[in-house]
Amino acid sequence: GDRDFWVGKLSAGGTLMWEYTIGGINFDDSTVVVETVDGTFIVGGNSRSNVSGDKTIQTFGNMDHWLVELDNTGVIVDQAVWGGDRDDQVFALVSMADGSLLQGGFSSSGISGNKAVDTNGGLDLWLTRFSCLSDD
Repeated sequence: GDRDFWVGKLSAGGTLMWEYTIGGINFDDSTVVVETVDGTFIVGGNSRSNVSGDKTIQTFGNMDHWLVELDNTGVIVDQAVWGGDRDDQVFALVSMADGSLLQGGFSSSGISGNKAVDTNGGLDLWLTRFSCLSDD
């Protein structure tokens, strides 16, 4: 696509263990990565891609949060899209001690997509906390 996530894992000595590009047909820009308490990795960023390439979930608006879970070998395990009908971007991701994830970014979307709170106008801070990427 236009841009993709580029992720890799280094050994403690700095040797490249694996690397991958992850993306869809349009703009996908990684901004955050965390290791979870169970040893997987969550790579987060902003996506304009609809279902294509590695992206299996439709975008809700112009740009949405796209989170991709990788196992310790870099294989995609799960993914999630968060957003509404306008621009939504993620800039922070924290793996909490209880296993949940906290993501922070901004939103210009009203209630739409999977965004359940309205905007106050312009760009608003948007924080979400969740226990896993999928609904399983």
